[in-house]
Amino acid sequence: ILSNHVDGIVVCTFTVDDEKISHYLAKGIPIVAIDIKVENSLIPSVEIDNYQTVYNCIQYLINCGHRNIYFFSEPLLLPMFHDRLNGYLDCLKRNNIPIEPDKIIIEEGLKVQKTEATYHKLSHLIDNMNFPAALFATSDLMAIGAMKAIVEKHISIPEQVSLIGLDNIFLSEYSLPPLTTIDYPKREMGYKGMKMLIDYIDGKPVEKKRILLKTQIIERKSVINIKI
Repeated sequence: ILSNHVDGIVVCTFTVDDEKISHYLAKGIPIVAIDIKVENSLIPSVEIDNYQTVYNCIQYLINCGHRNIYFFSEPLLLPMFHDRLNGYLDCLKRNNIPIEPDKIIIEEGLKVQKTEATYHKLSHLIDNMNFPAALFATSDLMAIGAMKAIVEKHISIPEQVSLIGLDNIFLSEYSLPPLTTIDYPKREMGYKGMKMLIDYIDGKPVEKKRILLKTQIIERKSVINIKI
């Protein structure tokens, strides 16, 4: 990188190498992180508030009458995944819903093959689930894998299992039923991250070291209000 006379670096990978980051910073190269939480505030970042996003999502399910809520997640390799789990746990606590460890599924296989791994995992778990149930998956790809497993067991969505994902990817609108999910402003995230980096390169002051963008629940057809 240094030999190519790079003016700045945008980090948007799942893993952040603090040693490499420190090395480039020592060489005077500005660095900005996009869509990841960087511990120790080594570099500025633009991201979503993962804790509040998941907290709001679980509260949405509770407001729809759900108390039997499962949590599917990738391995907790990054602070953002810990924030998501804590959002789930704290929302249950504040609504006086008991925390049951067997409803928290954190799978190593979800690190890469999210859809397939979730499908296989839920195919084994679903026979022991109580209905009605709600399932939150930390990505739409995982939610779509879960949807396939549920449908193959002849369990209806959302009448027996409500399902919600996170990402609002293109496919989520075309699943059957269309997936309720959480949208976050990816374009705005990229724009603000690049603007922050360019300001650093130009020597301009940067007001915030960490920018948190708001998310929004996109209601489709995979969650039912069981209060009605």
